Amino acid sequence: MPCAFGSPQVQLQHVLAQALAFVQEANELLQSPDVEHSLTKVEALYATGSSLGLNLPQCSALEKISKRMRWLTDLDEVDESSLDLDDIQSYLDLARQNDVPADHAFVKVLEDRLASGLVWKRSAEALLQVCSCRPHQFLCSYAKVNGGCFCLLRLCSQTPR
Repeated sequence: MPCAFGSPQVQLQHVLAQALAFVQEANELLQSPDVEHSLTKVEALYATGSSLGLNLPQCSALEKISKRMRWLTDLDEVDESSLDLDDIQSYLDLARQNDVPADHAFVKVLEDRLASGLVWKRSAEALLQVCSCRPHQFLCSYAKVNGGCFCLLRLCSQTPR
């Protein structure tokens, strides 16, 4: 008499039972708003679904929620004073990839900072083009651009145009 514990049918039934339990739990979680989830729970459920080796739509949805929640957590913990334009652009790209709504408060702040940073960058590049790589001329140009008519270091005798 063959042993039933090793039969492929029993193993298949076990995987099927796990898959059904996963799908039910995942569907319940996916129907509630993201703010009601803990990142740990979402990641654990995603790991469970991924370990089944089945291509279930709930897995990709859980992965997206997990990435979105990780994005929010990372952004909440970041030192804002250390962000440069590339960091801001990367966070915005990740937000789009993970379906973070465009009207989300963090996205709006990042977009405002990106716009301000790009304006500053263009101004700095224009200023550097005026300068002929001699610091005192650059400082004089800086003072003129910002509405002043004095040389910051009083190193040159140029008059404003």
